Amino acid sequence: MKKQFLLLFVISLTFGKAFSQQDPVNSNSEQYLTNKPIFIPKDKDYRGSHYENETFEKGIIYMNDTPVAVNVGVRYNALRDEIEIKENLALPENTARVLVKSPTIYVRSLNKIFVYEPQTEGLESAGYLQLLFEGENLNLYKKITKEFVEGMESVNSITGDVPAMFKQNETYLLNRKKQNTFEALESSKRKRIDALGVSKKEIKSFLKDKDLNIKREDGLIKTVKFVDTL
Repeated sequence: MKKQFLLLFVISLTFGKAFSQQDPVNSNSEQYLTNKPIFIPKDKDYRGSHYENETFEKGIIYMNDTPVAVNVGVRYNALRDEIEIKENLALPENTARVLVKSPTIYVRSLNKIFVYEPQTEGLESAGYLQLLFEGENLNLYKKITKEFVEGMESVNSITGDVPAMFKQNETYLLNRKKQNTFEALESSKRKRIDALGVSKKEIKSFLKDKDLNIKREDGLIKTVKFVDTL
């Protein structure tokens, strides 16, 4: 997929301003929206959330790299692995519908891009990934999942009850474009450097010179960008 993501990031302010002057293009919404209403949780006796961000954010829907709806409300339900769409931010939550799951359809909201990737080597199942970097040879993605953790009642009068919660997990995935393979990156510095498959000395020197921590997301993005140029 050649979506020119880097160009979008560079010109995002200008691009967004231009589209904000247009009405949303929803005349063919059946091409990218299902009739499926979103799931709205009825209770809140837990901590955390089903969502990457509970708030709908203004976004753009693309089909085959062409914007087909702008100024829509976008929210990622990480628990159900669904993109929820309101045709504009002013509409109530119950009007939202689920985006069609297709590799040719993706969304951009603020500085985030979510794409749907089919199952392939290194991906256990098809699903939505957040694109963090797209290069000539390497892409870097983040997979966001939610894990429900049961609550626990206090065993004595000193400790309090532990409420149930949705815990967010994040996995970083390196995509080698020519082979179209994905590799989950482990959290340790050594294993992330090993996974990049080039001179460890060059990477370590780059991290030192730029004062970066490859265990942090921003440091990882900059390191993958550097390796992509080698």
